Amino acid sequence: MATETDRRTRKRIARRRELLDIAADLWDEGGPDALTLAAIGERADLTAPSLYTYFPSKSAIVAALQRDALEVLAQVAREAVGSWNATDANPRAVALGRLVAFTDLTMSAPVGHPREFGLQQRLMGSPGLEDAEDAAGVMPAAFGVLAVPVQLIDDAVEADALKPVATGTEPG
Repeated sequence: MATETDRRTRKRIARRRELLDIAADLWDEGGPDALTLAAIGERADLTAPSLYTYFPSKSAIVAALQRDALEVLAQVAREAVGSWNATDANPRAVALGRLVAFTDLTMSAPVGHPREFGLQQRLMGSPGLEDAEDAAGVMPAAFGVLAVPVQLIDDAVEADALKPVATGTEPG
């Protein structure tokens, strides 16, 4: 019986992924107006009640698209940082080199990951698509992306390659 439950769970995950892929395609084709539960249901050959078992609202779909895009971009960044092996023994040069490499990676994101980058850019520029609870669910993925450059900056400060900027609260 456990195998059947596992199979059922795998099928549900695969169907949810399929629905998100359809939603992303609709967004690519026509922006936020094209992304409707009815359009997703039609392409997936699902009735509205069946679709609601996967996503309770358009807002939930938008949040899932945002999370997915952010998680892909964060993973790409983590893998890239992990692959940057420096041969320079100077820790300051290594830290600055990693920051420059990260900047290059960020600038190449639209080319290397056009769907994720495009979805994220358009989603962030389309206010009102998510309710507050769904939007809050995206925050961990957003922080996951931001953790990469924050760590690189912290490493550069620790290597004395960067100096913290005064916040205006210190005298002089």
